[in-house]
Amino acid sequence: MRRNICILETGATADDAMRRACTNRSHFHARSGEVIEGIRAGKFAWVIPGEVAKLTRTYSVRGLSARVGAPLAEQVRSGQPWALVALEQVLRPHAQSK
Repeated sequence: MRRNICILETGATADDAMRRACTNRSHFHARSGEVIEGIRAGKFAWVIPGEVAKLTRTYSVRGLSARVGAPLAEQVRSGQPWALVALEQVLRPHAQSK
């Protein structure tokens, strides 16, 4: 049977995990299989094994990093010409086929 696992922010402790409430939108949930894959990939760490995990780093949900990825965004910020060209290609509206 698939279970949902509570996912807390990066700095969460076992005390935070014990005080969580799944009804107040203080955290999100993921399927157990997704969490196990995320733990293997280093994206999550268990706070309470099998029940509560936390993010291992903060992920951007807006801004350039969220749109094009952190590595490209870092190179754009440092002014790398190839990154500026890549960014232009990524952000260019796609021409619709007729």
